[in-house]
Amino acid sequence: MPMPSPRPDADTSPPWPTWARALVSAVLVFHFAAMLAIALAGRPASVLEGEAASLFGRYAEAIHQANAHRYYAPAPPPTPIALAEIRDAGGQILATRRIPDRATRPRIRYQRELALAYHLYNNAMAVRNGSAAVPLAPAYARHLIAVTPNAASVTLRVQQHLVPDLVRLREEGAIDPDDARFFTVPERIGDFPEGASQGAHEHGPSPAPAPPPLPPTAPAGTRSPFARPER
Repeated sequence: MPMPSPRPDADTSPPWPTWARALVSAVLVFHFAAMLAIALAGRPASVLEGEAASLFGRYAEAIHQANAHRYYAPAPPPTPIALAEIRDAGGQILATRRIPDRATRPRIRYQRELALAYHLYNNAMAVRNGSAAVPLAPAYARHLIAVTPNAASVTLRVQQHLVPDLVRLREEGAIDPDDARFFTVPERIGDFPEGASQGAHEHGPSPAPAPPPLPPTAPAGTRSPFARPER
């Protein structure tokens, strides 16, 4: 009797070797254990839960999963914002860019912009404080110059969007979260390439008078103006 032919949709590929299946299984177990430990370590958490999550700290940072659990509950931090002015060789502004941009679609791309803004802000603060961090602002500026026609330089600033406190919201009613009082003063990171703001006007129109220096931006732990008063 002839042997039945395999179905067209049947998987005829050879099975994985035992060592490969064991390796993939170990990686999956490690990943799921890391995600579970990090999720359980969100406040309020026990000492045991915190110590378990610390075992996977480097891995969580590497895959950018350290802050996304519990939807930033119970108290989301301020949102860093990166502001860019893109100029031509004569110093004229060609375009401005704000990240994260609420109009960005799909939403996963918006999430990537938010992550970039976090890194730019934290890196700028680390450089300002004398840490050994590698500056990320020049790399972002080079990207903006590369994708903007006739661009020659970029001025970068960072600020924070503060979060109103729920207790004060109940007391004061509806508010506009985009009100100016919920934004810190933009802090200038610099002009890129370095010195571009001076050289751009050597053969062009006279530059406008420089504005007065801005006060320093509040650190990442800045409390909202609606924060609950301390007792």
